[in-house]
Amino acid sequence: MKKLNVILDETTIINFSFFKKLLLRYKFLSTIIVLISVISFTYYYQKQYDIYRISKTFKNVSNDSDSPLTTISNIVGENKKGISEEEVVSSLNSIDFVRNLAETIYEGQDFLEINFSDLLVKDSRTTAEVYAGCEEERECIINYLMERLPELYDVNINGMVQNNFTLTVKTLDQKSSRFILRSLEDTIQSSRVSTIRRVHSQQKNITQKLLETKISELDNADPNKLQQQEESLGESVKQYNERISIVSRDYHSLKIQMDLLDSQLEQTNKALNSQAKKDYNYKLAKKAKVISSKIEKYRQDISAIEVAQSDFQEDSSILDQLRAELTKAEDELKAIPNYKLYVGGTEAFLKKKDKSSVNVRFDSKVKKRQFQRVKNELQSLQEKRDETVQKKKEVSSKLKMIKPTMDYIKLLKEKLLQLQIIESTIVSDYVFSDNVSGISVFKRTSLAKVILFCGFSTVFCLFAVVLMRYLLDTKIYDEYELNKNYENIDVIGKTPDFNS
Repeated sequence: MKKLNVILDETTIINFSFFKKLLLRYKFLSTIIVLISVISFTYYYQKQYDIYRISKTFKNVSNDSDSPLTTISNIVGENKKGISEEEVVSSLNSIDFVRNLAETIYEGQDFLEINFSDLLVKDSRTTAEVYAGCEEERECIINYLMERLPELYDVNINGMVQNNFTLTVKTLDQKSSRFILRSLEDTIQSSRVSTIRRVHSQQKNITQKLLETKISELDNADPNKLQQQEESLGESVKQYNERISIVSRDYHSLKIQMDLLDSQLEQTNKALNSQAKKDYNYKLAKKAKVISSKIEKYRQDISAIEVAQSDFQEDSSILDQLRAELTKAEDELKAIPNYKLYVGGTEAFLKKKDKSSVNVRFDSKVKKRQFQRVKNELQSLQEKRDETVQKKKEVSSKLKMIKPTMDYIKLLKEKLLQLQIIESTIVSDYVFSDNVSGISVFKRTSLAKVILFCGFSTVFCLFAVVLMRYLLDTKIYDEYELNKNYENIDVIGKTPDFNS
């Protein structure tokens, strides 16, 4: 404990001036410690393997409005939410991703030439030896790669630019670093596409199942068939209305014609059944015609003689005789009962009416048959039209009942089509930079750190070893030590220095 008083100082805790004396006193030991420390750290630094680092940046554009997948989703009306930076990093460090990366590397052409050794301790076995040790079993190699790969790459968030990431690969071989970086890029893109496709595929399957469920709720009523049936019935009603319109015009036209024939027939019958026909006597009519003919002849002769007499001033006795005969004939005609009936063309009129009545009756029968046929056709068309309208109402009512389900089915079909379009146009929303950083070579512990650690460890070892050596040393080398070790003893003299 007395020797500790020499080492310790009230101000600086450690008496550095005395410690320097100790270093000089035990300079051989101090030199050995320094050499051992320097040689050890030099050997450690030289023993480290060169690490080849290469990096590449990529960006997550899933949250950008102009990303390819977002653009397609907006076109079809699908809202798509991107992923956060933390989700990107965690997904690229997941077991599934590491396995996909291992499978991608395993399928590579230069797989057996790649160095997958740990960065701290180089594996004495080559990849070819590991491959042979697994007896070329694929699963064994995949498991080996899954153990080694997570230590060989890092995914870091760029703190300066949002949604930007740096992909860094570190291996003990330049070729291995480049190969793993290419494999990482390919695997990241393919995994992202697979993830997006899987999500949309799940949505599509759920939508498909829901669509099938809703269709089954229609009680085997095919809405397409019902729609077609409604359209067909509507078209039939339209055709029936057009046909009814045509037949109705024929019906009214025939009715007018039939009414006109009935009117004509009624007038003819009325004429034939009149009082004139009842009073008509064909014998008297014949006599009246003869007398009427004579009277007409007398009048013509009188007119001719009167014209000739005015020209030639001949005797008028013949004219008087003819006038007397005319008067006599007129008196005979007037003596016949109802003589006007026989001389007024009534006979010709009655014969004409009698002949026309036959034609009118025939035409009337024909028109009546035509009218009845058209009437029956019109009634049949109206009945069929009413029956079709009733069927159309029933189909429309059924469609109205299932309309909410049909609308939901329509929305599901649109949704399914949107998902199919998106699924067929899926691209990765990770955009990698075209530029790759150059290969940087470094050791796991840099030279500056080794020098720093070497200095600290050398000082610590010197202090510890020299302190231990001093504490174990039973000699007193100078007055300072004597005074510190024996503070209560007075110094009465000094021994001479025989070395001077």
